[in-house]
Amino acid sequence: MMATYVGVVGFLIFYFVLTALFQKPQYDHIVGLLEPFGVGAVQEVTKYWTTSDRNTMLPPFAGVMLYNRAIWFSLSFILLAIRLFKLSLRGARRQGRQSREKGCCHCAPPVGGALPAPALRRRQ
Repeated sequence: MMATYVGVVGFLIFYFVLTALFQKPQYDHIVGLLEPFGVGAVQEVTKYWTTSDRNTMLPPFAGVMLYNRAIWFSLSFILLAIRLFKLSLRGARRQGRQSREKGCCHCAPPVGGALPAPALRRRQ
């Protein structure tokens, strides 16, 4: 749980530092590509739109908008795949440990023998 909180705080720090460092107009394209929430991309695409255009039209999903979303979706899928791969490795290690403890069909049974079966009681 702590890793999630640290990751979110790091993500927000990255966002605020990026927007503070690249406030000048010549960096609008870089902010449009690297800003994780997509606000910079929308602002760059709609920079020269009139108020009426901003109220009635949607920004096209091409150019900076497309590249921004492609960058951040691919990064998120890569991080998700790494996390799932680590979880699958942890599960494989746990299964291997349990099969060694129990003994498999080719090995000797575990020391101590089996436990007695529980006695069944009938309801009256």
